[in-house]
Amino acid sequence: MHKPLNLKTYRWKPTDFTQLIYYYAPLLYLRGNYQLGRKLLEAALRMASIQPGWSYEMLAHIHKTDRPSTIYDVSLFAFYSALELDLTEWPLWKKFVDDLHPKLLRISRISRIDLKEDAGLLAPLREAINNERRARLFSGTTHGLKDLTDSPSQVRKRQAGVQKKIQELDTDPRLSDIERKIQSMFLELAKLPPPGRRQSK
Repeated sequence: MHKPLNLKTYRWKPTDFTQLIYYYAPLLYLRGNYQLGRKLLEAALRMASIQPGWSYEMLAHIHKTDRPSTIYDVSLFAFYSALELDLTEWPLWKKFVDDLHPKLLRISRISRIDLKEDAGLLAPLREAINNERRARLFSGTTHGLKDLTDSPSQVRKRQAGVQKKIQELDTDPRLSDIERKIQSMFLELAKLPPPGRRQSK
C-alpha cells in the first residue's frame, strides 16, 4: 500500500526507489503536476545510476510515448515533452549515453556522439533494441542485458533450456494437484477459465 506523503518535503531514501519510479512520479504526471513529477523521477534515476548497466535497465523509464495514459507508460521523456524541454537538458543525459553498452549502439547503428547531441535518436534506438529482443527471445523470459550482448547462439541455448524447464513444469502432475488444492481453498477460482499453457514456437 502507498501511504500519503508530503512529496515536496519528504526525504527520499534509496529504498524508496521503486515507489518513486513506478508510482509517485507517474501518478503526478497523470495529475498534471509535471514539475514535481519530473524532479521525483530524476531523483529515482539518480539512485539507479550508481549501478553498472543502469542505462539499459532504466531505458523504458527514460523514453516511452510522449502521451502516456497509464502509470505504466510514463517516462522522463513524457515529463520533458509536457514541459517543452529536450532530454539533452537532463543533468544525467551524457552519463546515461556513456553507460549504454557498445553493442546496443551497434544494433541501432547510432553513434554515441550523435545520440549525445540528439535525444530524438532515442526512439529509433529503443525500436532497434526491441526488434533484436523479439528476434532472440522465445521462452517468455529474459536475462536482461545479456540477451543482447551475448552471441545469438548463447542466447538461443539459454532460451531453449529455460523453455524446456517451463514445459516440464507445465506437464508435471504435481502442478495440477497444487492447482486443485488452491481451488478447494478459494472456491471463486474454480469459476475462472483454466489458464492457457505456454506454446512452444
